[in-house]
Amino acid sequence: MSRHAAAAGRRTALTVTVAVLVVLAVAAVALGLSRQVPDPPQVSGAQRTATAADTGARPSPTTPSATPPVTPAARPTSGPSATMPSPAATPSPLASMRRSVPVHIRVPAIGVDADMVSLGIDRAGRMQVPDGPDPVGWYDQSPTPGQTGPSVLAAHVTWNGARGAFFDLATLRHGGRIVVDRADGSRATFTVRSTRQYAKSRFPTLDVYGNTRGPALRLITCAGRFDRDVRRYSDNVVVYADLTSSRP
Repeated sequence: MSRHAAAAGRRTALTVTVAVLVVLAVAAVALGLSRQVPDPPQVSGAQRTATAADTGARPSPTTPSATPPVTPAARPTSGPSATMPSPAATPSPLASMRRSVPVHIRVPAIGVDADMVSLGIDRAGRMQVPDGPDPVGWYDQSPTPGQTGPSVLAAHVTWNGARGAFFDLATLRHGGRIVVDRADGSRATFTVRSTRQYAKSRFPTLDVYGNTRGPALRLITCAGRFDRDVRRYSDNVVVYADLTSSRP
């Protein structure tokens, strides 16, 4: 065999190997997401309101007028920031609770004491958002709080110029307590392990919706710079928390 033929053979083998590795990597990601939650909704689409917690949702018909939003607590405007550490490795998980829809949430460190609503998917395949400033929404295609996997909650940072339920979410830090009451009378208590801020174009879909070793919680809202022309915030804040106690 000539040197040219041997080199061509090696190049062909390398190309085939790379293609196979790419296919396997994509398949592994898809399989990992499918084990605990369905395909995640889109999370990086434009949001034309200052009030919606941007999980990629379109504005609802009741989005606010040109009333400027109140200013959330000071926070970085691009992310992740060095002051907001990466999500730490999860501790040894507690046993999973049985499925039960969340009905109320309390986050004492930021004054949240709110009823909860279920959020589905709109016709564009994006997560809905709560209708109003006060409710906290649970994405009903994710596990219920206390089940194994990431239970995803979202709420507004502002609404029609008023404070939303998650107005101070970016100030929630490691060790903060999140208590969720469930429809069956049980209670799940989570402890925050990190708070992160991301540009919408860099939303970490796998970190938020991907598999977890045990019961976990994800709290999402808007953050960063408010663009008055397109009526949307530049970033998202995501709080990562793990189940640390439960009551039947």
